[in-house]
Amino acid sequence: MRISRKKEWNDYLNPVLVKEMRQYFHNRLILGTGLFALLYPLLVFASLPFFRDKEAQLPPETGATVFVFLCIGLALTLLSSCCGEQYRRFQKERSAMELDFSSITTLSPARIILGKYCSVLVLSLLVISLFFPFMTFAYFLRGIELNIILITLQTIFTTTIVLSSILLLLGSSRKKWTIFGIIPFLLVILSYFVFGFISMLIDRAYGVSSTGMDDGDVLRCMNWVVAPVMYLVFYVLTVSWISHEHANRMKAPRLLGLAMMALSIIGFGFVMAYKGNLEKMVVPLSLSLIYSLGFYMLILALITSMERLKSGQRVWRDAPKGVLKRMGYFVVSSGAYGGVVFLWLYLLVLWILQFIAHTGSMDVDLAETFTSMAQLLAYVIFYLEMTLFLRTLLPNIRPYLCTILVCLVFSCLPFILQVLLAEIQGKAVDFLVYPALCATSIGCFFNDLLATYTECSYTFALIGFVFIAGEVWKAWKQLNKKDLEK
Repeated sequence: MRISRKKEWNDYLNPVLVKEMRQYFHNRLILGTGLFALLYPLLVFASLPFFRDKEAQLPPETGATVFVFLCIGLALTLLSSCCGEQYRRFQKERSAMELDFSSITTLSPARIILGKYCSVLVLSLLVISLFFPFMTFAYFLRGIELNIILITLQTIFTTTIVLSSILLLLGSSRKKWTIFGIIPFLLVILSYFVFGFISMLIDRAYGVSSTGMDDGDVLRCMNWVVAPVMYLVFYVLTVSWISHEHANRMKAPRLLGLAMMALSIIGFGFVMAYKGNLEKMVVPLSLSLIYSLGFYMLILALITSMERLKSGQRVWRDAPKGVLKRMGYFVVSSGAYGGVVFLWLYLLVLWILQFIAHTGSMDVDLAETFTSMAQLLAYVIFYLEMTLFLRTLLPNIRPYLCTILVCLVFSCLPFILQVLLAEIQGKAVDFLVYPALCATSIGCFFNDLLATYTECSYTFALIGFVFIAGEVWKAWKQLNKKDLEK
């Protein structure tokens, strides 16, 4: 006889979310966070009498000053309670196999990471709600506008979410040493927030006008486009990272890249329709999406350089029938050589966009950004191809060592060559040195003498593809039906 049980409302929630929130409220972290969120603002307001002038009155910018100190306290609380604590716990779970949810439960990796993300989301909103009443008091002290308070809170919230997603991605690696690379990164982000964004708020409070694009528009692009895109990107990468090592890990990240390509093409259409006019809000939002896609491709290139060269039998068996379908499957599936073809596809899209931008009525400086993106991607593809070629020659060396070695060689060797041949004059030497310098993006973008050699990036990318063309063909043949039948 089957016994039915009435479901409660929390039965419909993500199990990982319920577990995370119970752990939050069963330790001293939430207690310490709540006490700090109450005591710190009280100390800030208790120090207000020290800011009075000779007439025992507060200066007109008091509200802005109080708000800045409250933002610093809120940022520190979110970094410690949401970002740092979530990283520590997830890294501990991954290190101890008996606690790893991806190994002991039937939940999919997507649901596990979604529960982690939702717990950070809930805790961040809880901490912000504790600070928000004190920020409204700062508004009544004058010196700051209500819309600045709301935009600031939104920026702090989105920054916290993105940082937590990065930390979850690194925490899934089961390596404790990743924290040494995280701490400087967090300090850079925090310093940028304190000295950059907060200084902008102070300038606004004192009536200092900004130049160029409006600061509010910049923050809207960050909060509405860049932050959600990065949040989705790191979510997909984390899910693929904790998946089984023989699974088709890169399928979801590359499909996300294709979706972002399609949206970027649509956004480029809006940019061309408004002729790159930044006063139209749709233009900076579209450009933010295009630039975010470029950053995502750099991440995929780095992952591809350390990815396995052969896809594996599980990936081969899932290959669809038909040449076109298999070609698409080869591009988006796991395998370093398919990743190279995927990046070449994106480079082709950039070539088309830059051609349309230069032939259309777009601003010249804005059109040049697409050219710079294409040239930088060509250098990245060249480094990636040389890394894969080195991995085929030295299969026993770890992939990340090959990546570091290639980057060092093609970034430092041309400059060493220039120094050694500095005493020799003549066009023949220039013909040897300048193209060698063009093998590094540093030499091409920061040396004025190389202005005419910028197109060499595409040549180097093609040369690099020649070195690995045979291996790419072998990887494609592995998806052949006859090979699968064997």
